Amino acid sequence: DLCLINDYTSFRVTSLMLAEYLSKEYFNLKKLCLKFLHKLKAEGIKWVLKNTRFAEELQILKVPLKDEDVLAIAEGLRDNTSLKLLKLSKYKANDANLAAISKALSKNKTLRNLKLTEICLDAVNIKALGKALKANKAIIKLNLSKCKINGDKAKTLGEMLKLNKTIKVLDLSYNDIGEDVQVISGGLKSNKTLQRLNLDRNDITDKGAKTIGEALAVNNTLVELSLHSNKIGDEGAKIIGAGLEANKALAELYITSCLMQDEGVRKFSESLQSNKAIANLSLVIDDMGDEGVRAIGELLKRNKTIRQLEISGGKINSKGLEAISKALEVNTALTELDLYYNITEDAGAYAIGEAIKVNKTLTKLRLSSAEMTSKVLKAIGKALRFNTTLKILNLNRSKISIKGAKAISEALKVNATLKRLVLCRSKIEDEGARAIAEGLKLNKGLEALNLTMGKITNEGTRILWEVFKGSRTLRELNVQNNQVTYEMNGKIRQENLMRSLVCYMLKSHHTFDSGAVSYTH
Repeated sequence: DLCLINDYTSFRVTSLMLAEYLSKEYFNLKKLCLKFLHKLKAEGIKWVLKNTRFAEELQILKVPLKDEDVLAIAEGLRDNTSLKLLKLSKYKANDANLAAISKALSKNKTLRNLKLTEICLDAVNIKALGKALKANKAIIKLNLSKCKINGDKAKTLGEMLKLNKTIKVLDLSYNDIGEDVQVISGGLKSNKTLQRLNLDRNDITDKGAKTIGEALAVNNTLVELSLHSNKIGDEGAKIIGAGLEANKALAELYITSCLMQDEGVRKFSESLQSNKAIANLSLVIDDMGDEGVRAIGELLKRNKTIRQLEISGGKINSKGLEAISKALEVNTALTELDLYYNITEDAGAYAIGEAIKVNKTLTKLRLSSAEMTSKVLKAIGKALRFNTTLKILNLNRSKISIKGAKAISEALKVNATLKRLVLCRSKIEDEGARAIAEGLKLNKGLEALNLTMGKITNEGTRILWEVFKGSRTLRELNVQNNQVTYEMNGKIRQENLMRSLVCYMLKSHHTFDSGAVSYTH
């Protein structure tokens, strides 16, 4: 890989010098990124595209390309036989240079991923691009984020979707599409190849969400849909849910930072109860309350396909969390649960702890909250003594006191299945670090421990380091951004590096002896 950023450095590389160097037979370059190179001349890039045998990725980012530069790139792209990814960002597009790029694409046979971001495209540009993509049978990924696609431009793109038979991944995020999403939805109804669609931050309202729901009811190829940070409310959520009742293909759905409230969450959850396709679901809703969370609890009791669930953003009290807990006691499908910033009362978190005791499928759990108390941590620690399936536990931002640290320590002494524990930003001090170190001495399963951004000094770090050196399972200890000296941080980094090397050598069927600990495959 080679990345050149800013041409005002201690040395200067001209485009032709770079091209001549990269075209040497012995130079096996895979990725080339050129960023902020204000003196870049694309004649050199054309040379690279024509003569480099191995380069697979080229990114030209935020370079003030002139028309002749873009035309030169297009000429080089036309005959290139190795490039698989091309990204052009933030340059002034016009009919002439976009037509040249489109014409080159119709000839190119190897490019698979095209990214044209932060470029103001008009309807003529998109039409030319669509025509080129119809002729090109290789490109399967297209990124047009931040290209101001709306109005007639969105309509042209919708027509392209109806006809295109090769694009599998399409990114239209940050385009302010708004109500014009209806033409994109129209394209989805007849498109048979698109698998992943990103519509993040497009000001999509309930009216637009209705057309998306209608498209989902008939589309059988889309497997991932992202709708982060739009303006979808209860009515829009209801119609999307209705579309998912009939849909048998969509496996990943992300709806976050929207205007949905409890009523919308309830209707949406009820629709998903019979859905047999959704595996990953993200609902980050600021105004979701207990009624909405209870509806999600009912969804988890009945749905048999959801594997990953994120419920973040709201402030859920004990009744809502108890509904999730009861669902976890009977759910046999969910493997990952994220309740980031939702813990507001001890009773609800305690209920989650009780559910962890009996749940047999959950492998990853995130219970991050600035309001989690030592009482809650004690309940979770107690649950870990019985749980035999959880592998990753994230408790960051938890204000862990010495009592909370001791509870975690007692759990580590007997739990042998937890592999990664995240306790960053949890204000752990030296006494807490000492308690956790005592648990690590007897632990036989943990591989990674994150204690970054706490209040641990050299004293607490030294204790952890000594345990780390003697552990046969712990591969990674992270104590960065504590009250630790550079020298002590260096010792930890060195030990982390050594253990990474050991793991690599074990996988390569080698024998390696590191001090007092001998690792043999």
